[in-house]
Amino acid sequence: MGLVDKLGLSLTGGEALLECFRQVIPEENNLFDSFYKINKSFKKTKVKKVQLCNICQKELNSKNKCPSETCLSNQSLYNFKPIKVFILDIKKQISFILDNHYDAILNNLVNLKRDGYVSDITSGWKYKYEENVLNLVLFADGVNYTKSSSKTIWALLSCIVELPQRIRESHENIISHSMWSGSNPDFNVFLELYNTQTTDLLTNGLIYKDKLIRFKIHIFVGDAPARCKICKSVQFNGKYGCFNCLHPTSRVGQTTIYEYIKNVQLRTEEIYKTQLDTCIENNDEPYQGIKGEAFLSTWMIIPERITIDYMHSSVIGTFKRFINFFFNTKNHEHGSYLGHLYNLNSCLYFLGIKYVVIIYLRSSNWVG
Repeated sequence: MGLVDKLGLSLTGGEALLECFRQVIPEENNLFDSFYKINKSFKKTKVKKVQLCNICQKELNSKNKCPSETCLSNQSLYNFKPIKVFILDIKKQISFILDNHYDAILNNLVNLKRDGYVSDITSGWKYKYEENVLNLVLFADGVNYTKSSSKTIWALLSCIVELPQRIRESHENIISHSMWSGSNPDFNVFLELYNTQTTDLLTNGLIYKDKLIRFKIHIFVGDAPARCKICKSVQFNGKYGCFNCLHPTSRVGQTTIYEYIKNVQLRTEEIYKTQLDTCIENNDEPYQGIKGEAFLSTWMIIPERITIDYMHSSVIGTFKRFINFFFNTKNHEHGSYLGHLYNLNSCLYFLGIKYVVIIYLRSSNWVG
C-alpha cells in the first residue's frame, strides 16, 4: 500500500501491480484475490498516517512544512517529498487473531515441548512456556522503489509463536505494526516515536476476555542490512561485522573475509553492554562492531535474541552455491559434477513438501 500511495496508482494500477507480484511468487500463496480486497482490508484496519521532513525526519506541521527553521527543506527551492509513516492498530489485529484462533493456541500449547523432538521454533532452548504469555517473532525488511532510487519502503511485522505452525504465517495472522515510505529510516526514531503501541503492548500487555495476556519478543529476524540498521551495528562486510560473535574479520584486497578461528568468542549481552558503554564514551565512535545504542534493546535482549537470517545465509547463499557446484556445466570436469539441471527438474515434479507448506516447484533454471 505504501508503494501504491507513493506512485499514486489508481485501482486499475493497483491490480496491475498485484498481478506483477503474482508472476514472481509460487502459484500457491496468501495474496489477496484482488487489489479491491486489499484496499478494503486496510480500510477496516485503523491506520494513522504521519508525514515527516525528508531531511531532518521531524514531523511536519499542519502546513506540511518542517518545524525547524534551520532545516535545509525550508531554505531550498527544491520541493522535498515528505517521508510517510503508516501506523496500524496492533491490539485490534491481535484481538482479531485471538478471536479466530485462541482455542487453537490453547490446544497447541500441549505439544509445544516434547523431549528429544524438534519440530518448530518452540523446540529451541530459548523458548520457555509461560502461562498467559504470548511470544512474538519480530521481522523488518525494506526494498528500494527502483534499483537506482534511494527511496525505500520498510515494514515492521510480527507473528505469534504459539499459533500452530500451519496457520502462523497466513497473511491474516501477520501483525502489521508500521510502514515507512521515503528515505532510509533512523530506526531509533522509527521504533521509539512511531511504534509506541508495541512498547505499550510489551509493557502492559493486552486484556482479552477479562484476562491479562502479556507479550514478549522471542526473536528478531532480518537480513543483513535490516539487522545492522535496527541494531546500530557495523555492516557484515566491515570490521567486527558479525553481530553474534567477535570475529575481527580481515581484508584481502577489497573483500572482507571471515577466516576460520577456533573457538571464536560469542557476543553476549554483558559483552555487548560493555562495548556499547565504550562506544558512547567515545561519542558513538564504532567499537568492535557497535555504532551506538539501539532502541530495540528496550524491547528485547540483544544480541541473544537476534537470529541469523536463514533465507539469505543458507537458502539463497550456501545452498545456491552448492547447486551451482553440482549442476553448473562449467564444472563438468570436476568429480562433483552431477549432471545438467534438467535431470534435477525431472525429479522435482515428484517431490512433495509435506504439512508445512504446499507449493508447485518451478523449474530450477533460475539457478546460475
